[in-house]
Amino acid sequence: MEETQIFEFDKVQTASPKIAEAYIYLKQLDAVTEVSQGDDLERLTSKLGAVFGLAARIKACLCDYLGLEYAEEAVPGTLASEIFSILSSVSDEAFIKDASGTLSAAELKDRLHASDILASRLPFMIAGLDAGEDLSENRNM
Repeated sequence: MEETQIFEFDKVQTASPKIAEAYIYLKQLDAVTEVSQGDDLERLTSKLGAVFGLAARIKACLCDYLGLEYAEEAVPGTLASEIFSILSSVSDEAFIKDASGTLSAAELKDRLHASDILASRLPFMIAGLDAGEDLSENRNM
């Protein structure tokens, strides 16, 4: 009999390597959205780029877990679609359309803060997804 590996993150446990990978990225997302006094424009811009990339990685992990090719394939109104919607909002906050660099440090900090607030619900929502919520509607087996 094959032994199941259990991954533990804070107060959450999972047997899914893809959910575990998503939690690793969530921890990184939490760390990168912290703003310190010494963060200059370049550092803040770099942090927003990291937020954008981490949101994409979390989406990819959850798509793999659910057997979806794209996040948009999640059934509307389900926990999975809500998680993907939040991740899209995080990406929207982090994406800087103005490449000219005219955003102020305060605006960049506001975007990091908004990303942090949006992402704060994700650990609990992903735990619910891992526990089996919505799988009958979203999981392609």
